[in-house]
Amino acid sequence: CTKLVDGYLSMHLHSNFVFMFVRTNPVQYNESMTKNNLPTWQLDDVLPLEKFDKLHQDLKSRIPQFDVHFAKMKPDMSTEDFSAYMAFSQKFYEDLTLLGDRPSLMESVNTKDSKARSLSSRAKDLGLEVSEVTQKISQWFKGKDVSGKKTLDDKNAARLFATLGDLEYRYTFMRKIARHTLSEAEEKITPIKDSN
Repeated sequence: CTKLVDGYLSMHLHSNFVFMFVRTNPVQYNESMTKNNLPTWQLDDVLPLEKFDKLHQDLKSRIPQFDVHFAKMKPDMSTEDFSAYMAFSQKFYEDLTLLGDRPSLMESVNTKDSKARSLSSRAKDLGLEVSEVTQKISQWFKGKDVSGKKTLDDKNAARLFATLGDLEYRYTFMRKIARHTLSEAEEKITPIKDSN
């Protein structure tokens, strides 16, 4: 269940990105197009290949900030601190999506593209690294016990989640099904198994 909900939130961000990309990069059709003359996406509009390494390094350098934000998390934390974390997290995952989508689209064009496979592997490894760092944050949001932290109660969760706009329902639902999710220790094992 926890994978389903976390995956749903990730898919929501991914779907928004794909919609924005298609909307701002429409494929123009004309009568001269044939089976061998089809329109193609400009993959550099997703992420220029020469910027992959820089974005990868930038994302890796941002990972410790999750712990900085986590240190401020407590049931009575201010909505400003909570909003600052959410803005940081959303931007991080938007950029991580770009990092993963570029090689994924390259592989869609050419499944034998060794460069695409290499970049995809690096993006997935980075995703696994950040997943291990953010599991405790996810657990805390769900109202689960996290070592060294006072549990986020329903009243304060509602207060904080009320600042999320359209995402409020999703985070509230995530808490409601939390009794079916894994513990923090069990969660740490799951990404490792999924990556194999």
